[in-house]
Amino acid sequence: MENDKKYDEIKEQVKILNEKFNSAVSEEDWQDWNTQMNKVGKLIEDYGRTSYNRTKKINNILGIK
Repeated sequence: MENDKKYDEIKEQVKILNEKFNSAVSEEDWQDWNTQMNKVGKLIEDYGRTSYNRTKKINNILGIK
């Protein structure tokens, strides 16, 4: 159950990350995107430590087939 919550949180944060990427125009926007990217990276790293098949799950999160 805990992994499901983390997975859902990562998916939500990736959506936010994509929105920030698609709307970034100023240097401040890009710094905000970079901060969000670091947050997502940390969530994925933490999730990978607790997931049985972390490579597959991380690839699914990022849309890599």
